[in-house]
Amino acid sequence: MGFKQTVYKSSQIRINAGGFMISRGAGASGYAVDGPFCKITPSGPSFTTRRGVDGTEASNDTNNHGADLSIFLMGTNSPSNGFMSGMLLAQEQSANGLFFTLAVEDLNGTSLFHSDSAQIMGRPEQPYGAEVADYEWKLHAIWDIWIVGGN
Repeated sequence: MGFKQTVYKSSQIRINAGGFMISRGAGASGYAVDGPFCKITPSGPSFTTRRGVDGTEASNDTNNHGADLSIFLMGTNSPSNGFMSGMLLAQEQSANGLFFTLAVEDLNGTSLFHSDSAQIMGRPEQPYGAEVADYEWKLHAIWDIWIVGGN
C-alpha cells in the first residue's frame, strides 16, 4: 500500500456571492495578504446533550443551520470591496432585508458551502497606514449544503 500525495491550491477556491464572482483565480482575486482569505464558522452546535441525575442522556437536534463567515480582501480590491459595499447599502435600504446566495467551493477537492440566505453584517474596519490594509467582511448565512471535504 502506497501513500497518496495531494495538492491544495488556494487559486481553486471559488467564492460566489449573489452571482458576483469574488474569486477570479491566482493573482486576480485580491485576497488578504496574510492568513486565511475565507473562514466559515458554525454559529452553534448541531447537537447538544442533556444528562439526568441518574446518568441517562438525551441528544437534542438543535436544527442549527447558521454559519458566520469572514472574507478577507485587500484594500486595493476595488471590484469585490465595491460589490460588498453595494450589497450592504442595498440591505440597509431594503424594507424587508436583502438576502443573497453564497457559495464557497474547492474546485480541486470536495469541500462545498452553499446558502440561499446570506447577508453582510456590516462594514469592515478600514485602517490607513504605510501599507495597504486587509478588510474583513463579516457575513451570516443559513446553509443548505455544507460539506467539509478535502483534496
